[in-house]
Amino acid sequence: MKECPKCGSKYGDNNSNYCIDCGSRLFDLNSSKKPTSNIGKGCPPKLNFG
Repeated sequence: MKECPKCGSKYGDNNSNYCIDCGSRLFDLNSSKKPTSNIGKGCPPKLNFG
């Protein structure tokens, strides 16, 4: 399982590398390495074009 360090979205698909909401690189929850920073909190607002 992977998680977005910015918005906390979780992905069960281990083939995903980037968050579909904000584009941040995902990290593997099973890895001993954790992201070193959490710059910005949450995803940017979604734009609605119609």
